[in-house]
Amino acid sequence: MFTMRRKTPFMAATLAAGLFFYSSCTPAEKTDTKDYTQYVNTFIGGADNGHTFPGACYPFGMIQTSPVTGAVGWRYCSEYVYEDSLVWGFTQTHLNGTGCMDLGDILVMPVTGTRARAWDAYRSHFPKDKEAATPGYYTAELSDPQVKAELTASIHAALHRYTYHKADSASILIDLQHGPAWREEQYHSQVNSCEVNWEDAQTLT
Repeated sequence: MFTMRRKTPFMAATLAAGLFFYSSCTPAEKTDTKDYTQYVNTFIGGADNGHTFPGACYPFGMIQTSPVTGAVGWRYCSEYVYEDSLVWGFTQTHLNGTGCMDLGDILVMPVTGTRARAWDAYRSHFPKDKEAATPGYYTAELSDPQVKAELTASIHAALHRYTYHKADSASILIDLQHGPAWREEQYHSQVNSCEVNWEDAQTLT
């Protein structure tokens, strides 16, 4: 059952405002968006003493995952110099342009072949023509283990993908002692104690 009431001036004003609102919110004509990240060169600043890193990070994120080509001395505050030909591995936190030693946490390196106990036995050559980076993504071909490394980052996590071309002997080195240091004798003395646990077949803490 409906009850009809006479339209009041208030109702008429509300109806007019509603029609105006509806007509003013129709979708605008679609415009083409331009990808300005194509103009970004993340290797700028990676020359000697530039103290920048080319790896992947998320705006205002907690992670800056990037390659390590050195970690001893003021030259390696960001752990990367473009002209280097050896990669030590990939760490998860970096500073850009600060000129001081910090971060460089948790070095990860894909390896193949016989495992050795020496922490410096896994460095690999990488050809510069197989190294590339764009905002949020880094990749390089590691010649010695024959692995393609790819890095990206979310707000809270680093994401690594390693493609092993010799998958019959694939391993991953995780170095918790790694960190940039002023002098050689300070390097590899970053952690006083640690504990490593396999939570399940996929989770290491």
